[in-house]
Amino acid sequence: MSANWFIALAAPSDAWFSSIAAPPSGVRMFVASDLHITVAFLGPVGQLRAEAAFAIAPRWPTGPFDITLGAVEPMGNPRRPGALSVRVVEGAEALSRTIADVRELMWERAGARRDDRPPLPHVTIARPRRSAGGSERAAAIAWARSIQLGAPRITLFELVLYTHAEDRSERLFRLHSHHEFDRQIR
Repeated sequence: MSANWFIALAAPSDAWFSSIAAPPSGVRMFVASDLHITVAFLGPVGQLRAEAAFAIAPRWPTGPFDITLGAVEPMGNPRRPGALSVRVVEGAEALSRTIADVRELMWERAGARRDDRPPLPHVTIARPRRSAGGSERAAAIAWARSIQLGAPRITLFELVLYTHAEDRSERLFRLHSHHEFDRQIR
């Protein structure tokens, strides 16, 4: 089976992420270097096609992007959420528009399947394990909803091409390529 590829904005973790209490059993917390906001999920397209999609990174239309993070929410199926994610609150609309503007070309260049859903900027911080039972999932949701981040403001300044990490026991994703935005452009 081919590894999945995706293009994302790296989410700086600073102090907001390190202040989160350990999750309950049945929940896998991401490592700080895995935190991101997905721009275009490419799927198992292969390295060359993923790189072709990422070649447009220097044309990201905004440069660095300031956002404010909100609450941690369960995402996915309401009965079996697959992710526990921090929603982007301030800057979400503009970021959604920017993602929508670039992801079509990324999917086209990769030959990837398109996703008709509108962008929903968020940073996944943890996932319930697939084998988690009902009580573990309930504990995971309660844990997520108890997190008080204090509305941290972060600057997104790097677009990254990720794939799966070879050893997923330490981290889930591997940075394949990255493009840092000119921080002078605001």
